[in-house]
Amino acid sequence: MVIEDEKILLASVTFRKKTDIVRVWQISDGKNFAFVTYTCDSGYPNDEIEKCEVILRVVVKFGWF
Repeated sequence: MVIEDEKILLASVTFRKKTDIVRVWQISDGKNFAFVTYTCDSGYPNDEIEKCEVILRVVVKFGWF
């Protein structure tokens, strides 16, 4: 678990099965909670997961969930 500067709680795990990748996040601002998944073929660029995490932080920061 990571506690962000803005009190965002974020836990994540990546599963790999053959040619698939599944990334799971649990994220909270202390009031709201989201369970988010991302799936892709293992041949996709790894920067997509980083982009997803940026999107999650923006969603929590602005209270859009």
